[in-house]
Amino acid sequence: MEIRLILAIALSLAVLLVYQYLFLGGEKAKESKENSEQKTATVAGETPKIKGTVGMPRPWASQGRRIVVETELYRAELTTMGGGIVSWELKQYWNDARTDPVQILSRQASFPALAVVVGAQELQTPFLEGEYQVNRDTLRLSASQPEGEVIFTRGGPIGPRVVKKLRFSNQDYRVELKLETEGVGGGALYLGENFGIFDEHRTGNNVHIGPYLLVDRTEQQVALEELKPERHTVEGEVRWVAVEDKYFLAALIPRDPTKIAFYEGMRGNGHLVRAGVLIPEREGKASAAFTLYAGPKEYDRLSALGVSLERAVYYGWFTFIAIPVFRGLQILYGWTHNYGVAILVITVILRLLLFYPTHISQVAMKRSMKKMQQIQPKLEEIKKRYKDDTQRLNQEMMALYRKQKVNPMGGMKGCLPMGLQIPIFIGIYNLFSIAIELRHAPFAWWIEDLSASDPYYILPVIMGVSMLAQMKMSPSTLDPTQNKMMLLMPVFLTAMFIVYGFPSGLTLYWTVSNLFSIGQQYYVNRLLSGDKAVALPS
Repeated sequence: MEIRLILAIALSLAVLLVYQYLFLGGEKAKESKENSEQKTATVAGETPKIKGTVGMPRPWASQGRRIVVETELYRAELTTMGGGIVSWELKQYWNDARTDPVQILSRQASFPALAVVVGAQELQTPFLEGEYQVNRDTLRLSASQPEGEVIFTRGGPIGPRVVKKLRFSNQDYRVELKLETEGVGGGALYLGENFGIFDEHRTGNNVHIGPYLLVDRTEQQVALEELKPERHTVEGEVRWVAVEDKYFLAALIPRDPTKIAFYEGMRGNGHLVRAGVLIPEREGKASAAFTLYAGPKEYDRLSALGVSLERAVYYGWFTFIAIPVFRGLQILYGWTHNYGVAILVITVILRLLLFYPTHISQVAMKRSMKKMQQIQPKLEEIKKRYKDDTQRLNQEMMALYRKQKVNPMGGMKGCLPMGLQIPIFIGIYNLFSIAIELRHAPFAWWIEDLSASDPYYILPVIMGVSMLAQMKMSPSTLDPTQNKMMLLMPVFLTAMFIVYGFPSGLTLYWTVSNLFSIGQQYYVNRLLSGDKAVALPS
């Protein structure tokens, strides 16, 4: 690897970290906050609120009959007390200890998910904490029974009533919800409390934990630590209201025009967030349809919803690179059933695509370096002779370059492949940092999670050694002291990968890319080994 490329990669890594931690963590949060301040108001009295302290379990939460809904993807528990969801367990995803399935709905919530707080104050407690009638006790879906419905009803045919119809699917994380109210003054449908958050302590690049709204085509994200107890109501065309962490989310998607969304949060035993939408009543009645998505942030599943929820999987500025690489990994995984092997193959494919421009630049650089090395003694002589006359020094050096037909900027021809590799690296870095497909995905031997750092630091060390080998093979015009200083660069980059816990998948990509570069540089060195040094005119 040519010295300029080593420096460029080190600089790009530094810029990348500043970009991730400051720009995404600061500017994006600032932008969201500004959008929120422009379009959001704290409204008291307009949206029905749940009384009581956030996060304090109520006695009725453990009462009522439980209805179990089980599919091939998740196991959910619903309760007749309040007519909502109290547990949502993802069967195909496990906690980091690999002991229990991921649970994205807190069992200690103050109220069930999809709770309805009616507008009439005197009816809030009966409809929030009262027992609903339900049409079944269990619902177990399979290939032979792909869909099923659970219907909650509170109230009779005459007088105030609330009806919730939830249709579940066996091979989907979607739940279709139809809500009907009569004589209750409208209401607010709550997504749930911390519904969608599995791990609120997981930090990192491109990681947002908290409420996430798309209203009037404008995204609004608020970090957990920025949430306040007062209600924030957002007016406009509500596309969806979600609560998310790094890998999972729950989202409420209106299927009928909805104009008001809200969120609120408090700190107690951890952070707590509530979000939902307002359901207006007309002529004493209200009806609305929603889609609930509660599951992993799988790009294709979110995109299939058709409401831009895939924005929750944010690949940064180089999404146009990350998405094709992601598609390639999916195809290769379908053949290999191992994402580590898929990364190996995709790396080789990317380097083959860059082979020709890299080859041209390496040949040009090596020839330019050879010529520069040949005239180095004459340059040193000129520098000594005109060390006190900068203008004459520059004139004599340029005259020597013209006479010997040497381009001092010839080494810059290597910037083309360098310029291509840096955005590819950043796009892949973002992809590997947040793609749930790599979570807990093993490669081989000690690499059991491609989304996590190497626990034994073996792969980063191999990467550093391969970079050192590249530097030894690459031409350079630096003096011996500068060359020794440059040898510290692989140590610096290796330490950066270890300290910042870069994903093993990314380290694997870079290591294989380095090995490919070593082979290509060896080929160029052999190709030009027969070039004879030309005697320089005196």
